[in-house]
Amino acid sequence: MILYHFTSFYNLKNVGPENILAVGLKAMPVKNCPEGVIRQLRCVWLTTNSDLPPIFSSHAEVRIKLVIPSSDRRLVHLPNLLRKRLSPEQLARVDAETDRAGRTFYVFFGDIPLDRFRAVEYADAARRAEMISVDPGIDQHEAAARQAI
Repeated sequence: MILYHFTSFYNLKNVGPENILAVGLKAMPVKNCPEGVIRQLRCVWLTTNSDLPPIFSSHAEVRIKLVIPSSDRRLVHLPNLLRKRLSPEQLARVDAETDRAGRTFYVFFGDIPLDRFRAVEYADAARRAEMISVDPGIDQHEAAARQAI
């Protein structure tokens, strides 16, 4: 399954020896989750949406494309998790607050190693296109890496 993780340039390489480019994505404690549903757990936030909606874009400078088998039990579709833990009223409120975009999210309960990465690119579609147009002989991963890293 193809999924995306969005992060900042800073998080990509400047958080010490365990930065994303060195070790992959580390599961982090959940801070902002609807109704505190999965607080106290550690996960990596993922989405099937290749262009993150503005409502979720606080750290959306870089897009990491990943492949994770849909059969991996650590991968949980957020709506399924919410359905198990929220009342119908709470679920309706979450849907309204996220304009249903939350339905594209998954949580991965564990670390994601580098071998699952397929591309590290600008999150902004226009910047991705610009890099490819500068040198069409390079792929998006290499183009973004040249500029972002």
